[in-house]
Amino acid sequence: MGDGASYRGTVSVTETGKTCQRWDSQTPHGHEYTTAKYPSSGLEENYCRKTEGWTEVWCFTTDPSTRYEICDVPVCVVGHKRQGCKGGYIRLGRHCIRLVPIPKSFVDAEQACKADGATLAMPKTKELDLALRRLVKTSGGNYDHWIGMSNAGNLDWTWVDGTRLRHYRAWNPGEPRGDKGVVLCVQYWSSGHTSGPMWDDTECPGEKWFICQIRPA
Repeated sequence: MGDGASYRGTVSVTETGKTCQRWDSQTPHGHEYTTAKYPSSGLEENYCRKTEGWTEVWCFTTDPSTRYEICDVPVCVVGHKRQGCKGGYIRLGRHCIRLVPIPKSFVDAEQACKADGATLAMPKTKELDLALRRLVKTSGGNYDHWIGMSNAGNLDWTWVDGTRLRHYRAWNPGEPRGDKGVVLCVQYWSSGHTSGPMWDDTECPGEKWFICQIRPA
């Protein structure tokens, strides 16, 4: 295979030089990537691997402030380039995505993505939404994550690019509350959720991890 899925080398540092976390460790980053769940992915030691659902060879890092990064595996081994995504981002369909494990308010998270040339993630399609939900479930440490949607104290939900919420919706049952007169922002609600992250509206000042989205170069 030429896409890196068969990579079984011993590279254990990321492209920025960070040491990889052992796959059998939950410190500093909790996760669901275990040999029991992914027996064919070669999750040995702290070696970089390409796992199901990922387009790059990667690992969790031992840096508490950086959950994961792409690994410095030679292109001749992987068999393809970054597919247009900048460092720290992974390719999901037509988008480059980054989970940011730093708690911020919605406004601060939005500004952090903008500073990186990105926006908060906007899962407008079922394809992207399911990919993001899977990524959050497997790599998001059971934390809630901001996505790029809010209201303006009314019942109209708007993406951060200014477009309105249309046909595709993935609200958790009973959501949104849509309290009239209260500005609410949308998160992937993961904590305490066994069925996986779903959309949930909550107060914007609360600090959550967040997801940035950018177009491939």
